[in-house]
Amino acid sequence: MKQFSFMFAGLAAAVGCIALADAVSTVDSTSLGVVKVALASGAEPAVGVPYTTTNGTSVTVASLVATGVAAGDQISVWDKDIAGYYVWEYTADGWEGATRTDSTETPSASTYTVAPGAALWYKPAAAGSIVIAGNVPTNCVSTTETGSASAPKFSLLANPFPTAVKLTNIAGAAGDQIVSLDSKKSYTYGTASGASEASWCTNGWTTVTVGDKTNRQATLLDASADKISGEGFWYISKGGHPTIDWTTVAE
Repeated sequence: MKQFSFMFAGLAAAVGCIALADAVSTVDSTSLGVVKVALASGAEPAVGVPYTTTNGTSVTVASLVATGVAAGDQISVWDKDIAGYYVWEYTADGWEGATRTDSTETPSASTYTVAPGAALWYKPAAAGSIVIAGNVPTNCVSTTETGSASAPKFSLLANPFPTAVKLTNIAGAAGDQIVSLDSKKSYTYGTASGASEASWCTNGWTTVTVGDKTNRQATLLDASADKISGEGFWYISKGGHPTIDWTTVAE
């Protein structure tokens, strides 16, 4: 899985087929916005989808990027219905769907839509930048599927608003995880050392003394005050089914 191996290399193999939920958006767009994304050579960042069309509907893959697209650039979107990626490459004829190894046909980039609150992978042919423009949603809700410890469900999301969101404002269930793709931080929903209630935590260490021996023991450290900005992140459900209303959770 793209840029997901830095800490979960064995996870995908362990759980088999990964299902990724679509971000669902209810929007009422009234103002225009622009975001410039710097692209390094050889990188493939997870780019958030922050905007809608002028009538408040989801943008298409072909209309997502306003300027900066170059021949050879690629966009990859995970689709839960096929349990795989659709890939488009920019050519002299526009965004062309890549041939898949199975019998599924890649839909037209001019009709396939991505909702605000979702994220996708953008692979540039060379270093540069792209500009994403559109209408700013005044309401935006992302939903996730319910997974389990034995069959996690994955959602690739991004905060569509410029205001950071505290993790404490995102509901979770025991074992759920959030993995930010820019900062490469990982959070687990559980009970931190010394705490009485569950919250978003990071993995850490504590000192345990047994008799005359002192040992280090893995533990969870409270991180509920940490924030997520516009970077793409995986929400891994192992029991939770959070609906993230980006309008109300922003700080």
